[in-house]
Amino acid sequence: MIQEYGRVSPSEMFHVFNMGLGMLLILSPDNAAKAKALQPELITVGQMVEGPSQVTIKRSEKRF
Repeated sequence: MIQEYGRVSPSEMFHVFNMGLGMLLILSPDNAAKAKALQPELITVGQMVEGPSQVTIKRSEKRF
């Protein structure tokens, strides 16, 4: 609603607002697999990769 009526770009929405992620765990791939085995409802929302200092947001079609 804010984005639509305020004509706010998607990149600005992610910059300014908490886009719905309340708690994050940052885990190694091995520990992420162990965590998912214990809590199957956990989802992967991103990954850390070596490269320049930037953030790339890729939209998922999966809705929660």
